[in-house]
Amino acid sequence: MSKTIKQPIGSKLCGPACVAMICDYDFDTLFTKLAQIYVKHVGKTISEHMELDVPYLSRLTEIAGFLAYHDIMLGVSALAINADTGGRLCLCDANEITIMVNRECPALVGVDSENYPNTLHWVYWDGEFIRDPNPNVPDTRCLSDFCGKIYDWYPIIRLI
Repeated sequence: MSKTIKQPIGSKLCGPACVAMICDYDFDTLFTKLAQIYVKHVGKTISEHMELDVPYLSRLTEIAGFLAYHDIMLGVSALAINADTGGRLCLCDANEITIMVNRECPALVGVDSENYPNTLHWVYWDGEFIRDPNPNVPDTRCLSDFCGKIYDWYPIIRLI
């Protein structure tokens, strides 16, 4: 995928935007596919999804299910928990935990939201750049822009 899909301003559609990038869809195609698969469970338009507090394809299980339906799997990620507070630790904080990832492999990446405090924001690592659906930032960003802010790293595995 070589195009960054931007979520509408003021929306929480970063998950659907990343899924669209992973599947090489635009938003219209993504929501058409969603309506075909989950007719009774999700809205059929972007505006219907924007009205939801937590839009469909924002949760990891929903993302994984939709991708699996399209022969794409999420690889294993690490989850670090602070034993004292029970809160999540950042994966790239060298004082807490270090993980090895194949940076040539595309990945779904969970980072700190720049717009909503204490909220996870999904971005797409294409193997070279972070493709950020946030409409207020450049289409591509360096991985180093997120140092100390990465919480999830799920490699994208295409089965076909």
